[in-house]
Parts: sequence; C-alpha cells; structure tokens
Amino acid sequence: MYHAQSLLDVSPIFILRADMEIHIIPHANPDGRIYLENGGEYTGWKKNRNDSCAVAGWRYGVDPNRNFPFKWGQCSDADGSQRCSSSSNCESIVYRGSSAKSEQESKAIVEYASSLFPAEQRKGDLQTSEAQFNTPFSASSEGVFLDIHSHGRLVGWPWGFKNTPTPNDEGLGALGRKMASFSGYRLWAPQMPNRLYGFDGSTIDTMYGWLGAASFFFELGTTFSEPCDTFSTIINEVFPALLVTVF
Repeated sequence: MYHAQSLLDVSPIFILRADMEIHIIPHANPDGRIYLENGGEYTGWKKNRNDSCAVAGWRYGVDPNRNFPFKWGQCSDADGSQRCSSSSNCESIVYRGSSAKSEQESKAIVEYASSLFPAEQRKGDLQTSEAQFNTPFSASSEGVFLDIHSHGRLVGWPWGFKNTPTPNDEGLGALGRKMASFSGYRLWAPQMPNRLYGFDGSTIDTMYGWLGAASFFFELGTTFSEPCDTFSTIINEVFPALLVTVF
C-alpha cells in the first residue's frame, strides 16, 4: 500500500494519460503470509497452505509462482544451460502443484489479467500460444505486468522456463535495463550471469507468453522477510524504476 500511496503523491509534473489504468493486487499469497506471521517453521516460505497433497508435518502447500499455466512443468535442464527451480515433489519449497492453475491464487490472477489485457493481441488459446512461443508479439501490444517479490535487488523478464531470449527480447530488454538503471538493481534474464536458475509456471511467462503483455519481476531488498521499517527505504529506491513503466 506504500507503493499505491506513492503513486498518488508523485510530483504533479507526471500526469497520467486519460486512457491509462493502474491495477494493484496487494498480495498474491495471503495464506502463506499468515503462516509466516504466525511463526511458520521456515522463514523462506513461498508456498500457500494447500494441504491436499499427503505430506507429513508442515511442508505441504504449492508455490503459486510455479503454478501458472504457460509452459507449466516444462522447465528443461537437459542441455545443461540452466538449473530448474520447479518440482513435482509435494515437500519441495518450489512444488508446482498437481496441474497448471490448480490453485485459487493463480486462477484468480490469470482470470483478472485476462479481463484487462486485450484478447485480440493474443496468438490464440493457451496451447496455440505455447506452440508459437518463438513468434513475436506485435509492437502495438498493450499492457505491462510487474510481479514484486523479495529478495536480491534484481529486475528480470522472460523466459523463465527456457534459458533463451524471447522473440521480443529487444524491447523487453530495453525496458528492463532502463528500470535497472533507475534502481541500481541487477539484471536477471536469459543468458545473463545473474540468472541462477530457470523456473516454469511463472507469472511473467504466462502474462507475456499467453496474454502478450510486457512482463517483469522485481526482487526487492536484501532479505526474504524484510523488517517493516525498511519498506519506505526500499520503495524510495525502486520507485523511479516503477514509474518508467507508467509514464
């Protein structure tokens, strides 16, 4: 919400266009957040609290950012170009779920985003889009999607499932580098040294690969669970980069 207030308080020299909309989802994993706030056993917890998978103890749950539908379960490390951070093991912290979009969180976000980004800019249904992942989207495609995470002071863009650039990498990379230059953050993208692993079922691959929106993620701060008194410092650090996507 600090970010939302910052948008309202921004200098009047910046004026939003009349046809521009900003939509903010304050939290994409409320159950996981509550688990941590109540003293969860693992401070790096990323999963929700879906207990449908038979797991002993507290390790159950699905990582929502491995459950999105585009190229779900298709991260490949066979060629040795990347390590895949995605798992079919229920106990894993990056468990991707029993099927694509099996979780309420990913379902809700995809449905909401689908209602916002123009349907006519898509290549077709999910299967068609996956088959044509090497075909670029039109330069007239609309929308920017930002997924805000912690931590690592990074800016990244697709692909996640594959360690090769997208067919729109020139444009995505230009905006990603500009955001990084405003924030001082490092780059995480295909074939870059800071890209430590690949991941499938992510928001950025789905929002770009299926819905045709320019998609990025930020890894804010330096620790997974930042103290609340650092929020204003972090937002002031990254806010100029976020404005790049708005104005």
